[in-house]
Amino acid sequence: MAVRAKTKQTKAPAKAASSRTKRTTSATAKKTAAKKPTVAQLTRERDALVKQLAKAEQRIAELESAHDQAINRIDWVIDSIQTTLEEKH
Repeated sequence: MAVRAKTKQTKAPAKAASSRTKRTTSATAKKTAAKKPTVAQLTRERDALVKQLAKAEQRIAELESAHDQAINRIDWVIDSIQTTLEEKH
């Protein structure tokens, strides 16, 4: 009887290891599947990026307009100074 009990003990860990491997593989597959974004997630992300792009383009246009206005003011000041200096001479 002692021999028989010993045989059962050596087989039991082997079965446990194989079921552990299956569980680990299954868990890994679930994690991989969970990491993959869904179409809905990608669509939401794309829509958010489109909104960000539109805001950035609007901000760029505002900055370019402010830049142009600043250059026009500087040109006007330079012209005014030149005109004033020419009138004095």
